[in-house]
Amino acid sequence: MADIFTPDTTPPYLIRFSLNFITEEFTFEFNEPVETNLVAVNQITLQDGLTARDSYTFTNGTWVAYNESKVIIIVVSTMDWSYIKMHPSLATSIDDTYITFSSSAFFDKATTPNPILPLLNTFNATQASSFVYYPAPEFSSVRPTAGRAIGGTKLTVVGDNFGPLLGYPGYREVSVHLAGKLAYNTTVIQNNSVLTTYTPRAAVSTVGTPVTIRLTIDQSALQVNVTGVFTYLAPPVFYRIYPTVGTRYGRTNVTIYGENFGPSMYGPVVTVSISGGACTDLTVVDNYTITCVTPPLSPNSHDINITVDGVTTTVPVSFRSVSPPLVFSISPDTTYRSHYTQVNISGRNFGPTTESEDAPVPLVTFYQSEDNTTLTCLNVSVIANDTLLTCIVPPGLGFSTIIVTVDGFTSPVNSNVTFLHYDDAGSFSFTSDQYFVGELFSTGNLTVIRHNYKKYAAPAYVTIQTYDDTAIHSAHYLNTTTTYLMDYNVFFLEFSVPIIARDYQLARLRMGVEHDVSLYVRVDVTPVFGTSVIDRGESSLTIKAICQVLSSFCVADLTSIGVIYLRTDEV
Repeated sequence: MADIFTPDTTPPYLIRFSLNFITEEFTFEFNEPVETNLVAVNQITLQDGLTARDSYTFTNGTWVAYNESKVIIIVVSTMDWSYIKMHPSLATSIDDTYITFSSSAFFDKATTPNPILPLLNTFNATQASSFVYYPAPEFSSVRPTAGRAIGGTKLTVVGDNFGPLLGYPGYREVSVHLAGKLAYNTTVIQNNSVLTTYTPRAAVSTVGTPVTIRLTIDQSALQVNVTGVFTYLAPPVFYRIYPTVGTRYGRTNVTIYGENFGPSMYGPVVTVSISGGACTDLTVVDNYTITCVTPPLSPNSHDINITVDGVTTTVPVSFRSVSPPLVFSISPDTTYRSHYTQVNISGRNFGPTTESEDAPVPLVTFYQSEDNTTLTCLNVSVIANDTLLTCIVPPGLGFSTIIVTVDGFTSPVNSNVTFLHYDDAGSFSFTSDQYFVGELFSTGNLTVIRHNYKKYAAPAYVTIQTYDDTAIHSAHYLNTTTTYLMDYNVFFLEFSVPIIARDYQLARLRMGVEHDVSLYVRVDVTPVFGTSVIDRGESSLTIKAICQVLSSFCVADLTSIGVIYLRTDEV
């Protein structure tokens, strides 16, 4: 008698399902084995809740069975995964991940296969019991924070959840957009945390304005948008350089003013060269200012090249290099010890005029080697390009050599160009209170001396004036006023007083002392600088009359040529 077989007509059901975004797998667990040859992926629908507001039916996929075919792991098509990842309201968390499927999706292994029910607890969809999803990308920083508008700037982005390196399990595609444009060659270079990419060409409207960077994982809804962290720069613009002149030996600190240099921190690579020589110690102060130190240059005018992120702007003949300054002359070259004196100094390589504001004013010093002191000239101003400057010399004493310093380099000492601070002129007087001159001489020699003088006693103008006493002005001497310069190193002065007494014809014969006449001589001293004192400023000059007859003051001497009369005070 044959056995009676009861057919299996009980429909199996889905116990649970899970979604793993990292492995890109759906796992279905059933209460009994599934016929793997009858799986129809295109009958499976993903929806956002028990009652669908949004849903998506898979198109295709592959699967494997485990646990005696009670567990089916499905990998849907690439198109399906892309859609799911990009979809904003499906499978973004366990809360919006539900599965339903038609009666044609799964069957058991009965002789007459029974369709598997998607229902659990009488609902028409089953919520995922497990949801494994990598987190959204995080942004920490981007370097540099600015780059050229033509694109091609290499960016390094630091953050988290970028995924592993290419070729490692769980690798995911990371894309970067700047202002909506896709960057290229994006590569994760450190697991999860660091990637590099290259900027696309900027739209004209976005240049100069901070743009939004968007990081996207696997072309999905896993995105992060960061605003204001990167700026496209137009080519660098040059306004001016200060100073416009520097030493040919280099080491001149210059400031370049312009635009589109990038930020002071984490900006693009910026270089400055002058006629091909690279400036050193370069600092981007801000988007409008660069400071650097010039290289050695030949004495000439030079082009400046400013390169920002590989984009170069060339400014022709904008910087001039010169040799150290030279001093040729100074005017005036003397002053009084307590005076502030404005002087003009001529020379070469002093730089542009101060009025042009193209360079700092030179430093002008007066070195007094005798006491090893230095005076710094005040209110220095270059009044003719390179060749003439003016300044105010402060008080001092003695000789100084002039040193002009331009851009840290000093002029060589020119011993032929000196400046002298004078002291007071000292005291002046006649060497005698009374002088005598014969009637037959045309001049009377007097001497003025300087005493109580100091080493750098100032020059003085000595004025000699004669005036009447017993002499008769028109008859006995010329009434003259004569001025002499007694220089600072002259300490006595001999001068002559013209007389014409010998030409005077008296109504009676002259009788020596009886007919002597005198005149006064006065000295006035005017110092060039400072003060002076006149001691014994007046002296007398006696014109000794000749003897023409025998008298109390005259004697006669008989000679071969006749009688000669002599003054008794001279015999």
